[in-house]
Amino acid sequence: MAKQLSNESISHWLERRLLLILAICLVCINLAAQTNRDRNLDLAIIATQPDTLIALGEPFTPKCTIANYGSSTVTAYTTMNIFRGSIMIESWPGFNTNSLNVGQELEVSFPDFYPNMGNTYYRFEFTIDAFPLIDDNPSNNGGYSIANVWSVPRQKVLMELASGIYGDVFDDSYGAILAVNALDQEHITVLNHQSFPPYDCDASLWRREYYNITDYPTAVFDGTCIVDSASTSSSLLPYYNPALDQCRATTSPVELQLYGSSIGNIWDFQIRINRIALLDTLDWRLFVAVRENNLPISWMGLNQLDKVTRYLLPDQYGLPVEINPGSPQYLDYDFMLLFEDYVYSNNCDLVAWLQDPLTKRVIQAQSRSLISLPQPPVSNDEQYTPALADLKLWPNPVHDSASYRYYSKAPGKLITQVFNLRGQVILSTEDDVQTGMIQRQLSLSELETFGTGVYFIRISSNGEQATKRFIYLK
Repeated sequence: MAKQLSNESISHWLERRLLLILAICLVCINLAAQTNRDRNLDLAIIATQPDTLIALGEPFTPKCTIANYGSSTVTAYTTMNIFRGSIMIESWPGFNTNSLNVGQELEVSFPDFYPNMGNTYYRFEFTIDAFPLIDDNPSNNGGYSIANVWSVPRQKVLMELASGIYGDVFDDSYGAILAVNALDQEHITVLNHQSFPPYDCDASLWRREYYNITDYPTAVFDGTCIVDSASTSSSLLPYYNPALDQCRATTSPVELQLYGSSIGNIWDFQIRINRIALLDTLDWRLFVAVRENNLPISWMGLNQLDKVTRYLLPDQYGLPVEINPGSPQYLDYDFMLLFEDYVYSNNCDLVAWLQDPLTKRVIQAQSRSLISLPQPPVSNDEQYTPALADLKLWPNPVHDSASYRYYSKAPGKLITQVFNLRGQVILSTEDDVQTGMIQRQLSLSELETFGTGVYFIRISSNGEQATKRFIYLK
């Protein structure tokens, strides 16, 4: 009997010990889980270099800034992979190893990179980890920067001069006007934005507001280099030439080609963007301006004024131009303009430029006199065959509504726009279409506000467009 009791005691004792061990294990697991939650591992790439332009064969030092947003010190490993276009050409796994304290931020650098191919872009991708530990917030473990290697020379440097009005209060602009007349016209194109009568206009106002110019004279070279010197007696050429030389030294990925034709006071312009370099997806703006020369003045011994801004197309915001690795080599954009009777087209020049809306940096600029503009080119290349062939519009003249028909070569999004002779969009619609003959009716009641006149309908689909001119009768 005693032996049996002893065995039962031992069994109870073992059971209690097992339960105790199990409880201790559960406590340890809970403590470990709680510790892991409290630790809150969170490493981040918080900054990379802004998109930059680098020179062929010159060293470029890739950098990024890392941070520890977790709750304990941790060892971080930062990796960099370099891509040319979509092809990875270098990899530096875990090159930077750093112990980061809680809240610490640190800039880390990688070995110098020497670009060996021009007219392309390089993508520097950075990642951070604490292997084998798992980051609680992997969404901020990466970042990238873009370095462009462009080799296309600048066609023209764009100089925009806000010179005020020609009177006693703005005599300080005299030195700016002398400098403009003396600048090397082969390498620069100038827009003189007037502020008051007789030569002020909406286009000049828009550009002054674009740069937030309030002092006169202010010269803006290629959107980013600003010179605000003044003089009532001597040329500002010594101040302008260094800015011109600085901008001329930069390169571009594209060339601009200007074309045009006219019927009476109506001008049709075509700007062709010739994409020469391989580009990452970029969102730029295309601006077109008309300037006039030989305008009469009587001020400070001068009797004429040149390069005065008259028109800006399509508006103060510019035409969005998205260029990506899949874009065709040539991108053509059409503009139409009705000249007022007081603007003499034989004295006018066409100025076009591409501009980055974020940095305001001018990517490329070009200008030609209107009388020297060639006709738009005709090509048998398939890429110039319009997808929106056989656009028909009726009736013409139009009263309340119009019908249009065209042949769509592929399914896609159809954008229909109506705009006036100054290039201002009056109405716009969007529709999904399929392949085949498409017919639509368009209400033009909104044109009552603008009145009788010449207007244009433009349809765009799959990156191509077609335009028809029509007359609206109120």
